Amino acid sequence: MDKKKVVKSDASVDAAFDGRTLISVDRDNSQSIKIGSETVGKISGYKFKILVRNKPAIEGEFTREEVDLMYRLYSAEGSNLTQRTISRYFPNYTFQDFKKILKAFGVTKAASPIAPHVIEEKSTDELITLTLQNKENDFLRKLEQDRTRLTETKLREMTGKYYDLKQQVANFSEFISSLNITGTAVVNTPLVKNDVTLMVYLSDMHIGAEVSDYSIYGNRFDYDVATERLFKIYEKARSLALVTGATNIIVCNNGDALDGYNAETTRGGHTLPQNMNNKDQFKNYVKMMTKFFSNLSSCGQFSNIKYVSVEGGNHDGDFGFVANKALEAVLEVINPNIEVEIFEKYIQHFTVGNHTFVLCHGKDAKDVFRNMPLVINDKTENQIREYLDYNEITGKNVHFIKGDLHQSATTYAKKFRYKAVASFFGSSEWIHKNFGNTPAACDFDIVDGDSILETRLVLS
Repeated sequence: MDKKKVVKSDASVDAAFDGRTLISVDRDNSQSIKIGSETVGKISGYKFKILVRNKPAIEGEFTREEVDLMYRLYSAEGSNLTQRTISRYFPNYTFQDFKKILKAFGVTKAASPIAPHVIEEKSTDELITLTLQNKENDFLRKLEQDRTRLTETKLREMTGKYYDLKQQVANFSEFISSLNITGTAVVNTPLVKNDVTLMVYLSDMHIGAEVSDYSIYGNRFDYDVATERLFKIYEKARSLALVTGATNIIVCNNGDALDGYNAETTRGGHTLPQNMNNKDQFKNYVKMMTKFFSNLSSCGQFSNIKYVSVEGGNHDGDFGFVANKALEAVLEVINPNIEVEIFEKYIQHFTVGNHTFVLCHGKDAKDVFRNMPLVINDKTENQIREYLDYNEITGKNVHFIKGDLHQSATTYAKKFRYKAVASFFGSSEWIHKNFGNTPAACDFDIVDGDSILETRLVLS
């Protein structure tokens, strides 16, 4: 290796310098280039010695890559970073020493973002291309950093909102004050009772959701439409009870009863078109469900009424849980004989005769990022079987009931029936554009001994 020493004098340095800076380059003749009429080896590295008055000299060596880094990161035409930021890439030198090194090498904001050895080796067109590539890389890196910062900011913001929500609903004080719980429902029960049970699956009600008039398909949805649909379900339940003789009814809420909190899902980061604020969603939901159970209590068809709700969904989360706990308090006033069970875990179960019903929404507000599928697959079957084994649930009459996907479907695994139930709300504008029009509907099961009869009611 042939070494050629280049001495550079810098008279513009500050008083800390003694005016003497020595920078030498090492050249490798095995890789030669032509500069003008002279053939020389490529620069393989740099050595420097900076004499400082009344202090030890600053000495060291830099690789080609390290010098590349200095020029590219500090130049205004490059990454335009600060001296302190760049100094972190060179931990062997103090910040004060590194500032002197930058000056010794002539690396200023006005300098080219390309190191001297690269300028020697590349043509003008190649240098332009390289500069543009570096600019593009800097842009992409900055974009990723900004995206990460925005994500962290959003996460902190949503964590704050979630904490505020938890505080507000800890004792229902944010909403319960606006509820007027008075009076009792008329309670009529049949003279003859039996073991036939009607299961009603209310899922994905999304009270407060709005579908634009400009959506591809129509789905007007407001308080009046929701109460009308709920009354249709009541009439269908009464009709099925008359036909089948069922005197027991269990109403199952499979999650996302409310559309969201502060016009977002409680997961955060997903803005929702809504026609009700938080309090109106809460009040209207409790009001219409109270009327629904009042009708069931007074119709004279049912000797036993039970309400079961999952913990929440990916839209309503704890907001939905709180609304259903408030509904529980109301139902206790209007008809103390209504049995209520509000789940506090993602998946829970209950029994009806010799049947076991396992319920969940299919996605939650925090941990479950992939929806449970519409029809059973191996992964989901294993997940559910693990739950059954853990809870020692056996027998041939096991049913796993989920919502979330707004569609009805029944498939069978080896040890259980897998049933996805329809949405009371139907389809949003987003679903219309991406998946088509799935109408609002309600699914029913009639449980009679070991038999299960399925049916459904289309609401829109």
